[in-house]
Amino acid sequence: MAGSSDMVSGDDMAGGDDLATPVPDMSDSLVAGSAVDTYVTDAADVTKPRDFSSTIIAAWVPANGAFVSRSGTGSTNGTFSIPAVPAGNFYLQIGTRYILTASRMIDLSTVNLGRPDVVRSMANTTATFAVTNLSPWQDGDDGLQFFSRGANLYTYLEGAVNPPLITGDVALSSSQSFYFGGLNLVSGSKGDILYFSQVVHSILPDGTTNVDTTKKVFVPTGFEETSGGNTDASGTLTDVAQALTYSAAWKRSQFFALVGSMGPGATSCADSANLAAQPAFAAHGDFGNSADLITVRPTGNSDFAIQTLAYGNPYPTGFDVVASFAMSCNVNYLPTGATSPATLFPSVSVRGLATMINGTVVPLLSPVTAVKINGVDAATSLSGVGLTPTVTWLPPTLGSPSKIVVKIYKLTTSGTQGTAKLAATVETGIAAVASLSVPPGILEQGSSYALLIEAATGSNSPPFATASVATGTLTP
Repeated sequence: MAGSSDMVSGDDMAGGDDLATPVPDMSDSLVAGSAVDTYVTDAADVTKPRDFSSTIIAAWVPANGAFVSRSGTGSTNGTFSIPAVPAGNFYLQIGTRYILTASRMIDLSTVNLGRPDVVRSMANTTATFAVTNLSPWQDGDDGLQFFSRGANLYTYLEGAVNPPLITGDVALSSSQSFYFGGLNLVSGSKGDILYFSQVVHSILPDGTTNVDTTKKVFVPTGFEETSGGNTDASGTLTDVAQALTYSAAWKRSQFFALVGSMGPGATSCADSANLAAQPAFAAHGDFGNSADLITVRPTGNSDFAIQTLAYGNPYPTGFDVVASFAMSCNVNYLPTGATSPATLFPSVSVRGLATMINGTVVPLLSPVTAVKINGVDAATSLSGVGLTPTVTWLPPTLGSPSKIVVKIYKLTTSGTQGTAKLAATVETGIAAVASLSVPPGILEQGSSYALLIEAATGSNSPPFATASVATGTLTP
């Protein structure tokens, strides 16, 4: 109901600067917002107002250990409004996304890959590709990559073909069926183009560095999937000319030096360097999936020189070559009843146009430090944090983020397997803010959670950098 107001009690909310305010003055004002989203397709960019008509919209205003709430309404024309919101900072709720802001006019427009009417396939959707000229198949090493800009499809399906490929195979037959269930449907009649590529594995002359390179590509004409049905395609994989080169002095040791700041017990840390073709990266920034061109995975954690590494780009104009350097770790949790852990993946990354990220590559941003929940070190397991705890942090030791996002994961058990499911995100782009409180309705008594706190640089000024840290387990 528009304009309704409630005072919701907060639990253990001490420590948030945004909360150290008196009960707000109720001489309030309207918050108005909009979103006209851009969709990058194979034909052209398409814009469409976002439908907010069935989205939960609200304002949560911190006030003296509690929250004042205001309900909003959204429409199908891409607009929403929340009446009578007190002045100052508040948490804007859009579904399960919460944004700390003081703005009264809010633009939530985004850029997305794929048509706005893309749909997912039913479980029994399949496709067959009777194609020749495979590079002799290396079972367990090579990959089969499927990418469509219009359908926003990016997946590897070498493990989803039946009967499977075996080492030495140089063709696929019409009797080998790929499982496409649960993936976005490709529609040639709507302009989608499917790229089917073979990613070939090799090892550099040093004998230890793994490299995966797109070497073959097949682009079926008018590929049209039917949900629940089978789609046939046939043709020849063509060679991708390895006519481009890339060099960089990759300071891996500086990435690995950040492991100790990525969460309690961070383990199984690994890194990679990747060149990919991302649609409209130069025009819109880092916003969606990209097609792998070449990936380098050294062993150990020593610095590594990428020297005139050859690769090819089979994708047309409008696909920009993007370089990414990333290191990620595992932080494991064992929910009640689980024998196998749930895992969060804190990471440090740098990403930008390959023409911009070369020379010496170092991390540009480190995780936030000294993370606390209600004033207590968040690297330990915490109980009794309440339903609206406050998360505080100190700035990164490296770089200046423009946004902090607290991702709240609910830890559960499926059989004996621990799982981590994203429950909500709470974020701020206010530079002076070093705390966020969890608004009411996210945490539940009797459940356990873990947070992944991500610092990020601006999404429209490459190169882009992210760095995240995981917390220990917390329970209300």
